Amino acid sequence: MFTCIRNATVFSPDRLGIRDILLAGDKIALIGEPGSLPVIPGCRDVDATGMNLIPGLIDGHVHVAGGGGEGGFATRTPEITVEELLGNGITTVVGLTGTDGITRSQENLYAKVRSLREQGVSAFMLSGSYQFPLQTLTGDIRRDLLLVEPVLGAGELAVSDHRGNQITFEELARLAGEVRVAGLLAGKAGVIVLHLGDHPDGLALLQEVLARTAVPRKHFIPTHVNRNPRLLKEAAEYGKAGGWIDLTSGFASAGKDDPCIPAEEALEFLLERQVPMSNMLMSSDAQGSAPVFDGNGRLLRLEVASCRTLFEDIGHMMQRCGLDPETVLPLVTSNPARAYGLSPGKGTLAPGSDADLVLCTASWELFGVWHGGRRSV
Repeated sequence: MFTCIRNATVFSPDRLGIRDILLAGDKIALIGEPGSLPVIPGCRDVDATGMNLIPGLIDGHVHVAGGGGEGGFATRTPEITVEELLGNGITTVVGLTGTDGITRSQENLYAKVRSLREQGVSAFMLSGSYQFPLQTLTGDIRRDLLLVEPVLGAGELAVSDHRGNQITFEELARLAGEVRVAGLLAGKAGVIVLHLGDHPDGLALLQEVLARTAVPRKHFIPTHVNRNPRLLKEAAEYGKAGGWIDLTSGFASAGKDDPCIPAEEALEFLLERQVPMSNMLMSSDAQGSAPVFDGNGRLLRLEVASCRTLFEDIGHMMQRCGLDPETVLPLVTSNPARAYGLSPGKGTLAPGSDADLVLCTASWELFGVWHGGRRSV
């Protein structure tokens, strides 16, 4: 099956200008000047004049099988649907488990990942949850990475948060070594996603592991770094030192009990402090609960995060903040592809890459989505 998208302004995510793109099966075959590509009988033509074409978004932090539960069983959140993902331009997702690693089992997570794949989304997973020792599929994180193809690493493991079980230096250091070696053997990124809470320790435990072991920074992805100003300042220094930092989309401060920083403001803060754009990611935490606690640990309110905020926030960054698309788009395309070991197939538009694309209007409204060369939206 051939499809040719013609006359689009293409961001690979670098700006390529107005181009035609030929899709052959599930891959991008050719990219060329308008009118330069061969005419193929039976090819489906899409006129994208005046529109923007970008790689399919990668959401590296989604509770695909549901999450929540901090307020009791009635606060468990629902599973995500393939319509929600594709309808918001997300063609690749990394699923994980959070606070509840018991009723949200690894088997359930794996089954959901397989289900999403069968429905037309590229889906992967992390083994574990907030707690340590990790809950895994095989009983060993090394075996999960080596023997279970969708598993890319471990997480989301809670640090500096009252909902974790306070993992120690020795435990995190040993886990990091195991994940790194298993990743090398499996040809995978071997990452550990670290959920960062509001405790003043912040990144201290991670910094200690990096200072006292030989495990490279690239194996850690600290997330929710824009949950408060103090943590964002720490993350800026960590990013400048070469580490990944993951912003969470959809944050909107609601006063003194909720000091989180909207992603567009956090990005501007990081860029002002000369954090390399190549070290930043953004994910939605979709289907995860967004609880707010008072000083005594009492739950004040709880909301459910949505994957729609990923596409919305890149629009805010471009429309409200005036940032260039080639500055913003790597947050949700090429950078997470590199961090999770999914490039060059994912996160870029180039010959040989997967045919995962999002077509947007000139005002950055979603118009069409292709996954594996098939139009889904």
